[in-house]
Amino acid sequence: MFFRIKNFFLFCFFCITSGCILVSFYIFITYPKLPDVRSLDFYRPSTPLQIFDRNGSLITKIGVEKRIFISEEETPPLLVSAIISAEDENFFNHFGIDLLGIIRATIANISSGSIVQGASTITQQVARNFFLSNKKSYMRKINEILLAIKIDKTLAKSKIMNLYINQIYLGQRSFGFASASETYFGKKLTDLNLAEIAMLAGLPKAPSRSNPVSNFSKAKNRQLYVLKRLLKLNYIDPLDFEVAKSSPIVINNNIGNSKTIGSEHFTEHVRQLIYKIKGESAYKNGYKVFTTLSSDFQDYGYSALRNGLLNYSNNDKEIPFVIKNISNIDFTDTNKLIEILDPFPVSNDVLPSIITRVDEDNIEFYSNKTDLIKVPKSLMLSEKFTEKDMATISKGGVIYIRFTEKSISFIKFPKVQGALVSIDPNNGEVLSMVGSFDYYLKQFNHVTQSNRQPGSSFKPFVYSAALEKGFSPSTLINDAPIAVDQINTGEEIWDPKNFRDDYVGLISMRNALVKSKNLVSIRIIQAIGAKYAQNYIQKFGFLKKNHPPYLTMALGAGTVSPMDLALGYSVFANKGFRIKPKYIKKIEDFKGNVIYSDSNSYSKKKRVITERNAFVMFNMLQDVIKVGTGKGAKKIGRIDLAGKTGTTNEQRDAWFSGFQPNLVSVVWVGFDTPKSLGANQTGSSLALPIWISYMEKALENYSEELIVAPNNIKAVAISSKNAITGKVENKIDYFFAENVPIKTNLDESNENLEDLYYEIY
Repeated sequence: MFFRIKNFFLFCFFCITSGCILVSFYIFITYPKLPDVRSLDFYRPSTPLQIFDRNGSLITKIGVEKRIFISEEETPPLLVSAIISAEDENFFNHFGIDLLGIIRATIANISSGSIVQGASTITQQVARNFFLSNKKSYMRKINEILLAIKIDKTLAKSKIMNLYINQIYLGQRSFGFASASETYFGKKLTDLNLAEIAMLAGLPKAPSRSNPVSNFSKAKNRQLYVLKRLLKLNYIDPLDFEVAKSSPIVINNNIGNSKTIGSEHFTEHVRQLIYKIKGESAYKNGYKVFTTLSSDFQDYGYSALRNGLLNYSNNDKEIPFVIKNISNIDFTDTNKLIEILDPFPVSNDVLPSIITRVDEDNIEFYSNKTDLIKVPKSLMLSEKFTEKDMATISKGGVIYIRFTEKSISFIKFPKVQGALVSIDPNNGEVLSMVGSFDYYLKQFNHVTQSNRQPGSSFKPFVYSAALEKGFSPSTLINDAPIAVDQINTGEEIWDPKNFRDDYVGLISMRNALVKSKNLVSIRIIQAIGAKYAQNYIQKFGFLKKNHPPYLTMALGAGTVSPMDLALGYSVFANKGFRIKPKYIKKIEDFKGNVIYSDSNSYSKKKRVITERNAFVMFNMLQDVIKVGTGKGAKKIGRIDLAGKTGTTNEQRDAWFSGFQPNLVSVVWVGFDTPKSLGANQTGSSLALPIWISYMEKALENYSEELIVAPNNIKAVAISSKNAITGKVENKIDYFFAENVPIKTNLDESNENLEDLYYEIY
């Protein structure tokens, strides 16, 4: 027996000795080959592309990794204490490794037969993050230990801690604590309180699974652990602990990159432009891109479009709020409720929710962004909901709710889409761009990528062509039914109608535009020639291939994007110049050197129509707002507004394109797969209210302007008979100097209109 025990110990001694010799030999061979850790002294992390608005405010950061570098001096001391408490309490005392921790981990790993513990110090984590993989193996662990010792010998402790703070992965694509602070809390690292710091310090252990977005309860548990450790190690006192433990944590709702909500389509467009120039380096080298975007205008546009689309989706007399019914579950089980809600899309302030309780007075529901909310029934009934509507709402119903600053409401999630774009017509700078209801649900940018029929929004460009063929605003044109053969349509026999199927006979071109008379536009195309019109519209930037030379062009049967229309209307707004859209003002490298500026790359604007043509069109389009289909815009209370509604066949697309000398804005509403918006859903009822909501705020930045006629325009008093009163009235109209009518007065008895007007049949 004695010999058996002796032999066993001898065997163990031999194994240990051999192991030590082998490890020593491995260290002897490996240590000189380890990376030169002195390079860490000059560490600068890969920095993402930064995009700013026109005022220099950060909009977003784009990169494979979210990073914000923070210096040692800027780092909050409490953060250092929290990290040490959670990860490595002996950090300032050991030589890069914690021997006791290694022994504990080794025993645990041998016992389990696999690597279950790492006992990594902060220095070891730095070594792994900069020089090694995350693969669990004994050789990797030995290399990690050796590198940690080498790093500790080479760098100051404060430098090692700074490397850790800037490099560690903390979930949601965030690397470093400064980036994580903005991701989770929307704050700078220096602005965090103890509760928030503790939550961040708890993330390194399981950043992907236990961050406050993925699993708030686990993140909260880790926060409590860190606070207890801080208290135990005397970094905080009991009062600090109690206050931090009970402090509410508000997670950043805009968990994406964008600081300006709703700007994602714009920034994505800019990203694509930068990528064409810089390739993959665009996301690593810290370029700063200063754009044309106005954050205020973007907020106005985003809000206006979303409200308009939500209003359209929820204007039914009877609204089926409940989209699914759930039963036989524990309504106190938060994880189960989250699982049920997960398939339903979330859009900023529009959230899927589950009704968890209904009693005589209140409705209680759960949303994974808000926890439990209780709403009095009286509040719901005081809005637009009837007892019948409320009767459909019961426990287990999945509904959508919308949070605003002033209210909570039940809604239907919109299926309709829309777009809004606003530009400066004098230089092409894009001031706002909203490409869909929600970028994260629909990345397709309807402003630049969607080609739809413009309907009557296209008529002004045909009218502009007619002015160059001798027409004037007072030219009389026959508003009467017409049948067009295949030669002139390119398709089958065409029997076009006015929108309301009403016809007035002879009508001036001005009034025809104001009332959006389809038959008049067709007769204009007949008179000037479809080929001529097709060539002419190129002046505004429209492509010939998208507008075949048929009479249907008069009614906007071709295709345009909202951006196309905005650029086209800019020609009327800026007195006849064609412009290109501009998104970028300048680009700086990470040192602040200007490497690109619009001043040395943008071409001058090009005159494409005469100033007098632009003036006459501006003047006629002003009447659309004064007395025509766009008269709803009169509520803005300005005299310098002009625009045109547009509605396509079967009300598949609704448009409003409006402008003044310094701002052009276009709104489109429709379904991605074209279908009717509804019998009475037009540009006036759908697109115009969105345009008004946006422009009311945007135009606060612009002084009202008087639109003055150029020298080669003549103002003439035109006499015409009022169709209702039968009296002759004089009105001022504008003519090209060479087209002024010889006769400017009309007796009540004189029925010969040919002396005064052109007549087209």
